[in-house]
Amino acid sequence: MKIDRKWMACPGRLIAATLLLPHGTALAAPEQDGVLPPVLRDVMVVLALVLAVLLLIAVAVLWSMQHHYRARLAVLDRLTNDMKAVTAELRSLQSLILPPSLDDLPIELPKEPEPPEPQKVPPPELPKETPKETEPVLSSPEPEPQEKEPTTVKRSVWQGFVDDFNNLAQSVDVPKADVACENFAGLQKLVLLDCIAHSGAAIKGSQAEPIFAVEKSVKGSVYWAWPIPKEKDRYAVVPNPIISYDDNLHREGGMKETFASNFENGAASVYRHVSVKFPAIFKKEGEKWKIEQPGLIRLEE
Repeated sequence: MKIDRKWMACPGRLIAATLLLPHGTALAAPEQDGVLPPVLRDVMVVLALVLAVLLLIAVAVLWSMQHHYRARLAVLDRLTNDMKAVTAELRSLQSLILPPSLDDLPIELPKEPEPPEPQKVPPPELPKETPKETEPVLSSPEPEPQEKEPTTVKRSVWQGFVDDFNNLAQSVDVPKADVACENFAGLQKLVLLDCIAHSGAAIKGSQAEPIFAVEKSVKGSVYWAWPIPKEKDRYAVVPNPIISYDDNLHREGGMKETFASNFENGAASVYRHVSVKFPAIFKKEGEKWKIEQPGLIRLEE
């Protein structure tokens, strides 16, 4: 049995009503609508769901932006490392292509020992004559010898070219060494040569001389000829530094006639590095190239 709220407001009426109820009848508690109205509760539930969805969207957007920024930072790091590598390679190539030149610096040579003075032979003694009373003659003092200043001579006209060549030959193991050799040959205006045969080789007991011909490519050449300034048809010749020096090149390639070196005949060693002490001097006569003066080189493995 439900009890009206009016009866709850008056305790006396509630007691009287209880006494008048039949035996065994229970009183029902009054209905309550809760703390909040149902409409307000529904609105709050919808707002909570909307806020949860917005929060999930914000988290997803933030995660996507962070992933995007990380990818861009990784790309920037790779580009920075590539730029550093390219810069280092350009500097190494610049040092190979444009090495410092010391053409105008004089070299002070050690003072050569002076030849011994010839011994003076005393004149033959003459018969003594009776001395006459004469006034003594005063001899003038001999001038003291002056010290000679050390002589300085200019470097050979081809010395700058040989220094640049040796700097290039020490770097043939670096990447793109063939490109550096192509640039060097173009800057120095070199004539590329190759040994194609030996003259007089078929004549028994004759001295065979190598026959040289012009080669078009740097890789196919064996010799590089540098034109000597103010000397027509005379060239300072060096070996190609990117080819290996072996027994076949020594015997058949004309190297043994062109350069004196530390190579032993019949050796199985292959030398990859060469340094020039003195270049060979070639004379061009028409289409023929003749060795006017052999050079001196040193080979290293």
